[in-house]
Amino acid sequence: THNSFSALEDEFIGPNQYFGMRRQLNDGVRAFMIDIHNFTEPALEEGGTDRIVPALCHGDCRAGALPLVPMLVYLREFLLTHPDDVVVLLVEQYTTDKQLWDAVREAELEDKMWVPPNLTTVRQLGANFTWPTLSEVLALKKQVLYFTDIGNDTSIVASRSRPREAPW
Repeated sequence: THNSFSALEDEFIGPNQYFGMRRQLNDGVRAFMIDIHNFTEPALEEGGTDRIVPALCHGDCRAGALPLVPMLVYLREFLLTHPDDVVVLLVEQYTTDKQLWDAVREAELEDKMWVPPNLTTVRQLGANFTWPTLSEVLALKKQVLYFTDIGNDTSIVASRSRPREAPW
């Protein structure tokens, strides 16, 4: 789904979807196009410090935002109960790779992410790179394929560049 997080159910202004990502997962959606931005989370206590956290939102987070970590936790919990499913995340990333990686670790999703064994080879082979089959990915106990258009930390991304001509 396009802008999967932007849902009427989650009270986004001008949403792209009626239902949020949790319902979409339960309804069978396995590919999500999401945008991850920095979001300022207000301090919980007077005099406290605001935190900048990665969030699912579309440009201006004032139109709606969901903290990324709880969604990743939900995804992990869902995948634990659906061991034969693979989820694809197509991400427009506007956070640093460190922020994203910290969120993945906090959600304990790191072990579910498929990562190419050698990214130098992937880059050299380009379109000739042979992707694993679904069976091969599942045999490795991996269930998340993550594609981003901006990220630089190749330790978590399956591909650093999203094909701009892709129809999503």
